[in-house]
Amino acid sequence: MNKSTLAHKILHQDLEYFKILFEKGKLREMNVAANRYLEDCIFFDNYLLSIPGVIIKDMVLDYQNIYSNERKIPLNTINAYGFNLISYIEKNLENINEVKLWEEYQKYSVNINQYLQNEDEKVYLKNKEFGNITFKYLINFLEKNRKYLFVENNNLINGISNIIVRVIRNHDCSIKQNMIYIYFKSIYRFYGYLHQMTYINKISENVDLLKKEIDPLLDYIIDFSRNEEINYKIFDQTIWKIVRKWRELYILFMNFETPYSKKEQIVIPKTLIKEIVEKYLKEKDQEGL
Repeated sequence: MNKSTLAHKILHQDLEYFKILFEKGKLREMNVAANRYLEDCIFFDNYLLSIPGVIIKDMVLDYQNIYSNERKIPLNTINAYGFNLISYIEKNLENINEVKLWEEYQKYSVNINQYLQNEDEKVYLKNKEFGNITFKYLINFLEKNRKYLFVENNNLINGISNIIVRVIRNHDCSIKQNMIYIYFKSIYRFYGYLHQMTYINKISENVDLLKKEIDPLLDYIIDFSRNEEINYKIFDQTIWKIVRKWRELYILFMNFETPYSKKEQIVIPKTLIKEIVEKYLKEKDQEGL
């Protein structure tokens, strides 16, 4: 069995496992399954196969929000949107069309967002013009204030992500804006590890390392947002670089006090953290990641 065939076989099993958990409403386990899919992509080093994993990772957050809502909502209808997206991914995993995949995600997003609003938010009507103004402002705000990403206790990326979520949910968005949203969610996870290694563990030398890793990613998304054309291949390759490094840092440190972790901080010797991270990132640079 060649590597490509094996990759499809394993990832199909990951998707089937995800669907079983989805049918049972096991939201925590669904998140684990989405992470498992992304980890398996690392072994095959295929950026294109990773994008469905990035999408279902975000889908889990949607359903966590929906299921935690006490309102009476038609779960069968809502679940159908998720199953349709998963079914599309399964059917086309061997022959992924990057443009079509994002179009399917956009279709899912438009359908699901109406259920992510609470009852009082129904007063908001769809308004893409407002979305355009908001995204332009947020990208400019990021560019002007990016220096704050390299100081302790900032939450700039998460703050921007929260506003993006609100705007998308209540005012609609384009495919490109949804891609920007996914990008920010992904970079937030990766940035979280590097930020905690630098400031929670008081390793001042890691500030330069943090800037080296994050600055090019910020440059890319700023340029991406301002270009009229979407280069899906470059975008997908860039987001895979982020996700791969994030998941490999998880392998190194597991739940090492990331922004999404509520567990107590794992105490790791500072010198060991610095040595491991620098060695790992140097290797990734040499590999062209």
